[in-house]
Amino acid sequence: MIWKLNQLFTETENAREETQDWKNEAAQLKMEVAVTELVLEDAQIKLKAALKEVEVAKTVEASAVQHIRGGF
Repeated sequence: MIWKLNQLFTETENAREETQDWKNEAAQLKMEVAVTELVLEDAQIKLKAALKEVEVAKTVEASAVQHIRGGF
């Protein structure tokens, strides 16, 4: 009987430790997700800025071509 109680106690402790490990891993993954979201947001901002620069460059190029062709 005591052996069974000790076995149950050991299994319970092992389950608690495993649960805590899972909680720690989940917390770590949540942190990684948050960092990834920030990196993605930064990349999106930089991409929008780059696309805007491309639009401006195209406009300047079109204006220069028109100017060269004498279209003032």
